[in-house]
Amino acid sequence: MRDFSIGPAQIVALFMTCIFYGILLVTTGHCLNILLLKKTRNTLGHRIALAATLCMLAIASNDVALGLVHVLDAFAYYTGPGGAEAVLGHVSSWINVVKLGNYMLQTTIGDFLLVYRCYVIHNRRRAVIALPIVLWLMFVVTYSLAIYVTANRHAFGSISSGQTPFLTAAIVATLVQNIVTTGMIVYRLWSHERRNGDILAECSARHRITRLIGIIIESAAFYTIFTLLTLVTFLTNNNADYAVSDCVVQIIGVSFNLIIIRGHGTLSAGWEEYEQTQISSRRTDHIGMTDMRPALSESGHPRKVSEIPGWPEPSISSKVDVHVVE
Repeated sequence: MRDFSIGPAQIVALFMTCIFYGILLVTTGHCLNILLLKKTRNTLGHRIALAATLCMLAIASNDVALGLVHVLDAFAYYTGPGGAEAVLGHVSSWINVVKLGNYMLQTTIGDFLLVYRCYVIHNRRRAVIALPIVLWLMFVVTYSLAIYVTANRHAFGSISSGQTPFLTAAIVATLVQNIVTTGMIVYRLWSHERRNGDILAECSARHRITRLIGIIIESAAFYTIFTLLTLVTFLTNNNADYAVSDCVVQIIGVSFNLIIIRGHGTLSAGWEEYEQTQISSRRTDHIGMTDMRPALSESGHPRKVSEIPGWPEPSISSKVDVHVVE
């Protein structure tokens, strides 16, 4: 069996990155359609989601372009000793350093948005996100140190040989953070569904919350699997790490977009029903079960929350906040 050297690994990485970049372009276009053309209020949630979508696309585009430049430099333009391996194996080259920066920026944005979503879902309780914030900061610090060491190494060889402690800690931190934060979000939605089961059945929104939980779990699993593969290939010093880690930069954006797209399709028709699950127990006791009846029109169809006297105006920012992700 032929050795999977750094040259073929970089070509495979560019090929796989282009595939996921194409998916990212399509999903980004759909997200912009939702966030811009179908937007009804200029809210903070919309602005955060829009800025995150555009930033992730810009970072992913930069990463693909750098991968192409690196391969062209190695196989087409370089004519010195060592061939393509000499170019691709230069750990501290500016392209490798910037690509590490792209990975860090993309992951930092994605993890922060995941923590923010958890913060909103848990009624903006700061204590709930204490552990996710610590893990997020741990990733930022350790990966920043890894970039600094890489930029000043001036050596030839595998990128994992000198930065192992920092990169390992960073990848483990983001992996644990995603699992913990996603679990907290899912638990919160599940507990609302169990506690308000009768109300949700009355307004036919129960299946929407169940589907939302499935969407969040699937998107988190998509990112988690590739992050775990990155960790395994990195620790085993396998050059497949180049391909997998480059794909993660695209996958973070794709996962973020898919939650907005699928969540919008699931909840847009009956978001008002889901808003009812966000009321506190005090509000529920005050309104009473009999007050839920005005939510139905004479034809038997659910009325909008804004049409119910005394009901708080639904917030579109909450809708987007739920979908803000890694």
